[in-house]
Amino acid sequence: METRVETQKAFEFSEYGSSLRRRRGVILAIWVPIVIVTALLAVGLPSAYVSVATFQLKTDFNNESKAEDYADHFVTGLTGAVLDSPELGSAVKTLAPYPGLDAAAALKKLKGDTSVDMITQKILDPHSGLERNINTGFAVSYANRDPQRAQQVAAWLTDAFVRDSRRAAAAQAAAESRFYAAEADLERTKITASEARLAKFKQENFDRLPDTAQANLNIKAMADQDLEGIERDLRALQQNRTFVLQQLQQARAAGANVDSLRALQDEYQKKGTVYDPNHPDMLALRQQIDAMQRGDLAAGVGSDLQSQLTAQRTALAGMRQRYSEDHPDVKRLERSIQNLQARIASGEKGDTTYAGRTPIVVQLETQLNGLDSQAAALAQHRAEVRDKLANLQGRLQSTPEVERAYETLNRDAGTARQEYDALINKRMEAEVKAASISNGTADQFTLVTAPVVPKVPTKPRRLGIALIGLIGATFLAFMAALGATALDSTVRGSRDVVALLNTTPLGIVPVIHNAAFNRQHTRRMAAIVATTIIAIPALYLLIRFMAP
Repeated sequence: METRVETQKAFEFSEYGSSLRRRRGVILAIWVPIVIVTALLAVGLPSAYVSVATFQLKTDFNNESKAEDYADHFVTGLTGAVLDSPELGSAVKTLAPYPGLDAAAALKKLKGDTSVDMITQKILDPHSGLERNINTGFAVSYANRDPQRAQQVAAWLTDAFVRDSRRAAAAQAAAESRFYAAEADLERTKITASEARLAKFKQENFDRLPDTAQANLNIKAMADQDLEGIERDLRALQQNRTFVLQQLQQARAAGANVDSLRALQDEYQKKGTVYDPNHPDMLALRQQIDAMQRGDLAAGVGSDLQSQLTAQRTALAGMRQRYSEDHPDVKRLERSIQNLQARIASGEKGDTTYAGRTPIVVQLETQLNGLDSQAAALAQHRAEVRDKLANLQGRLQSTPEVERAYETLNRDAGTARQEYDALINKRMEAEVKAASISNGTADQFTLVTAPVVPKVPTKPRRLGIALIGLIGATFLAFMAALGATALDSTVRGSRDVVALLNTTPLGIVPVIHNAAFNRQHTRRMAAIVATTIIAIPALYLLIRFMAP
């Protein structure tokens, strides 16, 4: 049984081999052209020399999230700016990378031969614990059939990338500087307006500002003390006035000159227990007593205006010994003397009502008038102090509201100043950045490898093309042969007869090739050889000179 199975398998393999031999024409028709074409491609494609410049991105690109996308966008935008710049057209005319093409076609081909690729590096993400790729740089490469031209164009592209990057960064820094300068001007206008409002507010509320609150409290305390002193002096004056008024009534009731001297002496003794001997009242009484003792004053004497003027001047001289020129009593007597002088100058003789008054009555009336004048002055002063206290109280009550408004204005002015300072700092930073960009110290990438003249061609990969063509031709040829065999229903061999008729054949007649078949086969092979000899050079030349 095992011998039969092995015989059957060997028979099947032999049938497969016979089938492939029968389809050798199909196999060769597919395999040979493909192999020839791929061989011609591997040999005939012109060599391309690639010059590469490598750039390393600054680490700032990888500090934030989605930094890789930012780096991609940055490199893509920079590539578009370089390849679309008008300077590239001038460079095509100057460098002449494609002598046989016009300017437009050469520019288009140069863009096609230029490639920019990102350089990545795997790192371990500290957040996720997984590996991820980060963009560490990019490479600018240019391919040309002439290695010298490849290096020249690559060098120009390298300079263009650096130049356009600096130009874009400088333009951005200049735009930032102009923006910050314009915003600073607006903030300066706001500061001027805020300071003007603040100055006007201070001018209108200078005595109600928070800084003057303590001063207002001190002034109020002093005004309260002053008011208490005025009230105390008014009470004392009222008591003195009552006492003097009583004495005046008693003196008037006593008569004109009855016991005037004794009354003056009694009055002098009484006031001596209260006042100092040098007091103006004591001095006036002393003078009156001395005058009456000398006989200078008598009943009814002094009723004329001249006598009254003399008495007033005597009293004024005594008061000036004790009081200053600004004292109310001194001022009152001065006004009284001026009035008497005016009356005398006008020709007035005297007051008839004055004749019946005694000196002590005149003195008491004078004291009473002085007390009234002092009381009126103190009352006026008290009214002024009360108005001052009311004004101070109003200031103190309005201080909190003024303080809120003042703090709001001050805060607005301070905020405007801070914004202005921040904008000025940012503008200075932008100007420094622009200067550093122009000096080349703030580039966003650095040149790691400059383009050099390539020694060996980079493209095409001839061995790879040949291997791919050989493998592909073999696979396609065998697949075509197997497919043709599967679709062919021709009876071939004794096995097919047994399978179809279930009868074993008596014999097999082999295929006999006659002379006609041989001649036909020879002509076919000659045509194939001639076609191959003609097609191979033509196809080589086509690939060699028509390849882009």
